[in-house]
Amino acid sequence: MTEQLQLENKKETPENNRMSFIRLLESTEVREYSEEYEVASEVRIIGQLNYHSNDLIFRFLTGEANRDGLFKYTLTISAPAAFRLPTYKASKGGYYFQGGSADEILSLTSLHLRCRFFSIASIFRNVGGPPLTKMEYDFNYIHPKKNADYVLFAEPARNFGSLGEFFDEVRRLPEALHHPFANAVRLYGLALREIGVNDELAYVHLVSAVEILSTEHVLSEEQDPLKRFIDQITDILVDAEAEAKSDLRNLFEQRKTMMKFIGFIKTHSKDVIIERPSEGALQDKVYRDNLFETLRKIYRGRSKFLHEGSVMYLSMPGLTVVGCDYDSSGGQVIDNREFKLEDKLPNVSFFENLVRGCLLDFLTFNTR
Repeated sequence: MTEQLQLENKKETPENNRMSFIRLLESTEVREYSEEYEVASEVRIIGQLNYHSNDLIFRFLTGEANRDGLFKYTLTISAPAAFRLPTYKASKGGYYFQGGSADEILSLTSLHLRCRFFSIASIFRNVGGPPLTKMEYDFNYIHPKKNADYVLFAEPARNFGSLGEFFDEVRRLPEALHHPFANAVRLYGLALREIGVNDELAYVHLVSAVEILSTEHVLSEEQDPLKRFIDQITDILVDAEAEAKSDLRNLFEQRKTMMKFIGFIKTHSKDVIIERPSEGALQDKVYRDNLFETLRKIYRGRSKFLHEGSVMYLSMPGLTVVGCDYDSSGGQVIDNREFKLEDKLPNVSFFENLVRGCLLDFLTFNTR
């Protein structure tokens, strides 16, 4: 009897690490309700997404921007009643989206279309029926400095219709990679909402998004020439005192984490970072040959910001020449703080675009 009960419980909590919106769409249970989410964005998105037999619909709600410059859209998800869905096993390495499946979809859409979304309201209804409940969110829009990221706040061609193939690609991602990829995408979406408002915090989220995916990155000797020597030093630690051994191991682990961060970006940034041209190279731009030093400064700048309360020395978008990643100013003194030229970081638009390119390349690389 006990063995039978254990088998039944095992059936109720199957292993399934894919993102929850995929499990929801692929459920064979009858669709009994739909949730409609009203969201806003600074950019105009044309077209309409009708995905998975219309279980997921994304379309515009307003054709003109409101006084805050926001366009409104609706995301509709049809699904079985929650109690009919199996309960999946959670894990410490899992992920959490405050808004559930809708937030997953919005974060993925932010990555694919490079735009920000803000939740305004949600409506719950039976399929084909009138609204049962409506929840309005306490939405306080902060006007960003739009010169922080011209592409993010501009209106290049964006179309909901292109999301279908992107979601198909996410569904092909190996199950073991769904949790880290979901966490990385969540942090990327959070970073976008800070750009032009708090660029330092945006930087923090972007570094963390890469760190999550770079954990399992295997460093080659080319990416980390000291790796072999560090392994030899680690072997020598057998006879070291416990405290000294612990300190050295922590030091090596911190360095290894940074090198994986750098190695991951160098591996997945081929579509974003170009080789330095033989003629016409820009002085304040990041190329393949100075990418390592740039990434090391970014990682250390983030760490000092978090652990020492240090201010990040970010390039100012308004002073950055078109096509460049750094502004043209040298070191400077502000209040009683001296900022050195060698500590200057690229503007946040550069790093946002770099991280986005890496996340998309990681997805494509693992779904071929």
